Amino acid sequence: MPALQSMPGAGEEMESTETLVIQNDPSELDRVDVAVERFGQRTGLSAETLSRIRIAFDEVISNIIAYAFPHDGEHDI
Repeated sequence: MPALQSMPGAGEEMESTETLVIQNDPSELDRVDVAVERFGQRTGLSAETLSRIRIAFDEVISNIIAYAFPHDGEHDI
């Protein structure tokens, strides 16, 4: 399952995790984008880093939706 996690660096105490369960439907990519944005705001990620994460998640999840499950059923990702 794709998940985002920020581990504390030197002098940091915060750990932040974002977990999201979606259906195998391309429309769910919008929910992923919202979750990535929320994670980025909580952890202070740069716009460039968030953009790269969005691209990676879009590609990975699009491939999971397209190829990982039979087309006749709903599945959790």
